[in-house]
Amino acid sequence: VSRSSFFSELSVENTEKYRKSSLEASDKEDILRKLEDFVRNEKYYADNMASLPDLSGKIGETSHKVSQVINEKCGMNFYTWLAKYRIDEAKKILSGPERMKYKIEEVGEMVGYNSKASFNKAFKNLTGKTPSEYRNSF
Repeated sequence: VSRSSFFSELSVENTEKYRKSSLEASDKEDILRKLEDFVRNEKYYADNMASLPDLSGKIGETSHKVSQVINEKCGMNFYTWLAKYRIDEAKKILSGPERMKYKIEEVGEMVGYNSKASFNKAFKNLTGKTPSEYRNSF
């Protein structure tokens, strides 16, 4: 995947898309830092009602700026970016000492998913394994 041309094509597309943006590089770094700090510290990813407009408001930025920063600095859209946080947290739970304590569906709910199917799909897309396969590998 890292050798794929997908990410280079994405960055060319984003460069053109945001060509007229007034955001300076330092502004982008500041917004990204605020995003990452808020999502980690407040565990915003676990909110099943998480949205770009809501998160933008919570950090005092516009949705357009936040979307631009996530697209340009992270190379993904908001929902994929949020899914990374959710799946990282799920991986911690599924590999931890209490990994068998929770049903897969419960883990999905703990990290912000409303359904087992959407959790399984996101988990497999980002890790190459289902949550059960991942848990059973420990």
